[in-house]
Amino acid sequence: MAERQGVQGAIWNDRAVRLLELLGWDHIGDKNMDLKGIDEEFHGIDALACYESPGIDLKQSCLVESKKYAMGSLSATIVKGWIETLKQKIEVLSQSEDVLTEFPKLQDCCDIDLGIIMCWVHDVSDESFFEKDFEKYLSKAAILTLAKPLAYRRIVVLTNPKIIRLCSMATILQDNAYDYKFVYPSQLIKDKPLSRTKVLTIEYALSDFILAEREKKASKGEKECVIFYFGQIRQEAFMSMHEALTMFNFLEVDKNLVIYHYEDSDDSRIVMSDMEKFFSNVKVSFEPMTRFELSKEPAILKTNSK
Repeated sequence: MAERQGVQGAIWNDRAVRLLELLGWDHIGDKNMDLKGIDEEFHGIDALACYESPGIDLKQSCLVESKKYAMGSLSATIVKGWIETLKQKIEVLSQSEDVLTEFPKLQDCCDIDLGIIMCWVHDVSDESFFEKDFEKYLSKAAILTLAKPLAYRRIVVLTNPKIIRLCSMATILQDNAYDYKFVYPSQLIKDKPLSRTKVLTIEYALSDFILAEREKKASKGEKECVIFYFGQIRQEAFMSMHEALTMFNFLEVDKNLVIYHYEDSDDSRIVMSDMEKFFSNVKVSFEPMTRFELSKEPAILKTNSK
C-alpha cells in the first residue's frame, strides 16, 4: 500500500510540474530532490521552479510540494503541517550556498520566498468541500503558522478547482491557430510599463479574470484582446470588469474582444446576451472553456513535459 501511494505521489508530482510548465514556468533540476540547507541538513523537496515576472526585476523562484490525498485523510492538522514544513524548508534553503552552486540558474532569481503546494483530492465530488471544509483548514493553518521570522514567506495552496480551471485555460493556449500572451497592465505590476508575456505569475493565476492577447499565426499582425473569466456570470460582475478594463486601457476599437468563460449555464448565457451593451464600441464574443471533471486529473497534464 505504501509503495503504491509513493508511485501515485510521484505521478502527481510530474503532473503538478507539468501544469507550471504550461503556464510558462521553468522547472529547475530533477524532481524529488534532497537539498542541503544552511542548517547542514538535507531537506526533501518535490520540485524547484522559477519564472520571469513583469512585476520584479529578478526572476521569481519557488519550492513546489505536491500532495495527493483522499478527502477523509485531510484535516486542519495535516494542512497546517504542510505549511509549517514548507516555510521551514524555504527558510533553510533560500540562503544555501550549496543550493546556489548546484543550480546556477537560481543566481538570476530573487531569494526563494515562495512555496506552492499543489493538492489534488482524488475522491471529491463537489466543490463545496473546498469552499467550506478545506478553506477552514487553510484559515486555521494560516493563523497557527504565522511565526514572526517566517511571516514574509508566501505559501500558496492550489487545489482541484483552481487546477482544473488553469488546465482549461492551458488547453486554449495550446491551440495551434493562435499565439497567446498574457497582458499585465501597469496598475498590476507596480506601475511598470505594460507587459505582454507567455508567463502567468502566481498572482495572476489566483485571479478570477486574466487578460491576454492573441495573434493568428497564419496572419501575423491581426490581434485580438482576450479575457479568461473564471468568476460567476452576473451583471454586476461584468459591470465591474468593464470598469477595470477601462482603467487598464485594455479595450481597443480596432481589436475584437474574446471572453472565455468557465461558468456555462442557461442563466449565464442569458446574462451574456445582455452584456454586449457594456462593450458597445468593441466587437465581443463569448466562448465557453472546457470543463474538466473535479476528481479526474486533466489529460493535458499527462502529456510529456516540454
